[in-house]
Amino acid sequence: MQRRHLSPDAANRAIGMLEAGARQVDVAQMLNVSQSVVSRLSNRYQETGSVIERQGQGRPRATTIREDRLLIREARRNPRSHCTLLRQELLHATGTSVTPRTVLTRIKETELRCRRPLRTVPLTHEHKRARLAWCEERLNWQNEWSTVMFTDESRIGVYSDRRTVRVWRAPGRRVDDRYVQEVHPFKGGTIMVWEGIFLGGRTELYVCERNMTSQIYEADIIDDIVDNYRYNLEPHFRFLDDNATPHRARRVTQRLQTLGIERLPLPARSPDLNPIEHAWDMLGRAFIEHQPPPGHLRDMRPLLPILWDNLDQEMLDRLILSMPRRVQECAQNRGGVTHY
Repeated sequence: MQRRHLSPDAANRAIGMLEAGARQVDVAQMLNVSQSVVSRLSNRYQETGSVIERQGQGRPRATTIREDRLLIREARRNPRSHCTLLRQELLHATGTSVTPRTVLTRIKETELRCRRPLRTVPLTHEHKRARLAWCEERLNWQNEWSTVMFTDESRIGVYSDRRTVRVWRAPGRRVDDRYVQEVHPFKGGTIMVWEGIFLGGRTELYVCERNMTSQIYEADIIDDIVDNYRYNLEPHFRFLDDNATPHRARRVTQRLQTLGIERLPLPARSPDLNPIEHAWDMLGRAFIEHQPPPGHLRDMRPLLPILWDNLDQEMLDRLILSMPRRVQECAQNRGGVTHY
């Protein structure tokens, strides 16, 4: 494909060849441009003595500097407004009519880009206040995080409907069966799993055959797993779990007290303050990428513990080592959401 413009170095080469007696068509062929490009360059050089393109060439802008500022200001004020709405705002304010594509071009001339919004849980004032207090209490924690076991449950389905799936396809083939991702809400069933991570290690993956109850949590999780792994983190072992109903049952609290296990309470609606949430993402990706994909729950039960054990421990450690930054960012945001 022929170029439409010449770099300053190429333009100087072209002028040198022309002055040496070369024909415009030969110069254009050597530089892979059309003859009209060389012709304009020659005329410009004869008129101005320079190969630099003259200012003001090309189609004039459809908007003024003031109108550009208005568009950018509206985009910043209402980040969810689309180009058609911004176009209407400009027309109403100035009487200037432009296309949505022009609006997009003006916005892209700044640092603003169209991005998917961060998905987060809703936080009330009470939630933010509790999160802020929790983080301020632990702002100076560094080595203390190496004594914490971070735990949580998660559900994994046989058929994943993750929106991060991508396909390679040609234009106009979007509806072909090969390029369609079918959505199967809960098709094939799901499995609840529990896991804990700590600096330098992880617990075994517990597969819950039915819904988690306080009895199961006490017997199978606290007694059989947590109490056995606590010695990896002694003498200052701390146990972190969320506010799920089975976790906060009286029998569970009493059992932790009997075992002498210090519970580190996590504020409500704070998945960003528990790094194990990202460990679940790692497990989910490993499950999706596994070949052949499991087609039934009975195939998932033996597979998930294997995938969990194969996760990179260094990556898990990085999640835990990010806790000081998570806490600091949450405190700086006055208990608001973080990017984690």
